[in-house]
Amino acid sequence: EFFGQCMCNLSVAHRKMGKLGVADELMQHPLVQFFLKSLESAGDPSAEDEQSMDEMNEMLSGRDYQAVVHLQDKFLALVDRLLEDNNRTAAGVVMNNLTIALHEVGSTSRAEQFRDEYKLLIQSSKHEMRSTREEQHKVVETFCKMCEAGDWLKASALKKEVLEAVVPLHMEHPEYAKRTYNYLITVFQRTNDYKETIKLNEILRIRSKKEGNTKLEIMYLNSVAHAHCSLGEYDKALRCHAMECELEEKLGNRHGLAHTLS
Repeated sequence: EFFGQCMCNLSVAHRKMGKLGVADELMQHPLVQFFLKSLESAGDPSAEDEQSMDEMNEMLSGRDYQAVVHLQDKFLALVDRLLEDNNRTAAGVVMNNLTIALHEVGSTSRAEQFRDEYKLLIQSSKHEMRSTREEQHKVVETFCKMCEAGDWLKASALKKEVLEAVVPLHMEHPEYAKRTYNYLITVFQRTNDYKETIKLNEILRIRSKKEGNTKLEIMYLNSVAHAHCSLGEYDKALRCHAMECELEEKLGNRHGLAHTLS
């Protein structure tokens, strides 16, 4: 959760810098998704707890590590309250800050103890995330089997769950994820869900571009263009086809260029 929060903050920073592609990709990372889900079940810190966290941050900013160590019992009580509210992210941050302060004042053995407790918090989060991934993999596997059997109606009922599951799956098994993405596109097309078709194809197009796979990028652009046509958004479709033509020219693919222009 803590690392997910860090990545979430990075995404916000990239968005402010105008790097929307990087920001969106960071937000799709499984650690970020896990962090966002944890926020839904976590209780909000009380005003008193927020004040204590602000007090600790001010001490650390001023490098007053001795003051943090002097108030460690107060901050440990804060950790307990945060854990009771299921707010492990904030509790982990406080534990990590205490570890840093203890190291800085030379209380190495105590710092090691705090570090071990902090690791337990992180491992607990990882265990839950692994369980979630296992469930997601089962959903994706069921979905793919339905698609392979041509049972598109049943597969369509799982499309939202699969769409959530396929993002972390892409990080671990990219080839398996690509096959799932393609099945999703087919399901969206068969159910006339053209807006989702566009979103999914755009994700895959951006990834193909980053991987330097121009042929795949062209294929996904073409799919986006057809979806825009189905929605009556002909100007957007033309822009996609124009981008296709540029890429076909770079590849020197006259046949592909002729096909796009036709």
